This record gives sequence, structure tokens and C-alpha cells, in this order.
Amino acid sequence: MLADSTLTTMFHNLIDNSLKYGQKLTNIKVCNCTYKGVNKIVYEDDGCRNDPETKKHLFDKGIGRGTGYGLYLIKRTCEIYGWKVHETGQAGRGTRFEFTTSARQQLKNTEV
Repeated sequence: MLADSTLTTMFHNLIDNSLKYGQKLTNIKVCNCTYKGVNKIVYEDDGCRNDPETKKHLFDKGIGRGTGYGLYLIKRTCEIYGWKVHETGQAGRGTRFEFTTSARQQLKNTEV
């Protein structure tokens, strides 16, 4: 997978959000998986989740409890990389972000 230092900033932002707003946070996990040729990076925590109304606009500029730019910039970074990001967490189970990388970003035996 090809990436630059912006990827570090992106995950720093996710971790920072988890620590600031996760209230009951005890665990953060990041994993990479490939299924049927699709590569996903999954970031999840067990902190408090956004309400369903906020979730609809989670990646919009100005949405959130802080400056409202963190998740917006993460989505923009993904667009530059050619990736897609979705929040797929379930009620009562924390936050889960799935990053789907494009085929052109997948290289065997290469680590970030």
C-alpha cells in the first residue's frame, strides 16, 4: 500500500478524537484485511458513539464537537488517495471507520 505522512496525521486525528470524545473509551483497534480482492483498513474504538442524526453528516465541514474539521479533512485525504471512508459502528459498540483502498493502491508485500 502506498501512502505518505498524511496517513500518519489521519490516524493521529482519529486517535485524538477517540481520546477526547470517547468518554468510556478503553480500547482502540486498527487492522487491515482483504476480502474478495478489496482491501480495507478498519479503525474502531469502544467509546461513545455519535447520535444517528450527526452520523448522517459526520464528514461534513463544521460538524462535530470540536472544530468540525477533523473528519472532514480525513474524508478529503481519502479522496486524494483514491480511498473511500465510511463510519459503520453499531449502537452501543463505539465507532468504526472502514477505509476501502482503491485497486491502484494495493501492492503485495508492502507495508505502511
